Amino acid sequence: MIFLDATQALTPGTGIGRYTADLIAVLSRYPDVKFLYGVSNKKKLYRNRIYQYLWTQVLVPIHIIKGHCKVYHYTDNFGVPFLKLCRYVVTVHDIIPIIFAEQYLRKPFKRWLYIFLQGWALRHADMIITVSAFSKNDIISYFHIPPEKIKVIYPGLSEKFREYSNEEKAETVDKMQLSPHFILGIGGDEYRKNIST
Repeated sequence: MIFLDATQALTPGTGIGRYTADLIAVLSRYPDVKFLYGVSNKKKLYRNRIYQYLWTQVLVPIHIIKGHCKVYHYTDNFGVPFLKLCRYVVTVHDIIPIIFAEQYLRKPFKRWLYIFLQGWALRHADMIITVSAFSKNDIISYFHIPPEKIKVIYPGLSEKFREYSNEEKAETVDKMQLSPHFILGIGGDEYRKNIST
C-alpha cells in the first residue's frame, strides 16, 4: 500500500497544490494508493499549526501502521513523521524559503526550525523528488544530500492544457482586453520572481 499525503491539494491556487491535485488525478486509478488529507495551513492559524504537527507526528503514523503502508509520499518539502515506519518519499519543489530567508524566515527561531525540519526530512527520506536540476543542486549544496538519493522528475502537464484554436485565442484576447503583443506570466508576484523587470 502506498499513501500519498494529499493535504496540499486543499490549497489549489498554489503550485504545490496543483502538483498534488494532479498526482491524485493520475494515481487514483491505482487501488494500492490511498490519499490522506490533513489540514491546510494556508491561513496560518495557530490551531492549524498544532493540528499539522499532530497530523504529521501522531495521526499519519497511526494511518501508516493500520493501513500497512509500505511507502509514504509527502508532496511539500518536510512533512514526514519522526518515527521511521515505512519508506518515505519527499517532494521538494525548491528551497526558496532558505535561499531567501530574509524575506520568508525573518525570525531566527522560525529559520532554525524550518532548516532543521527540512534537513531532517531530507536525511530520513528514502527518495527525494525535485522538479528541476537547479533545485537538486540547491539541495545537494545546502543539505549535503547524496546526489543518487535525489531524482529529478519534471512536473507533468495537466489534461486541462491543450492547443486552442485561433478563434478561441482571439475570443480570449478580446474578452481580457489584451493588446496584440503581451507576455503571459502564470506564477506568483513575489519579489523573487522579478516581475517588476
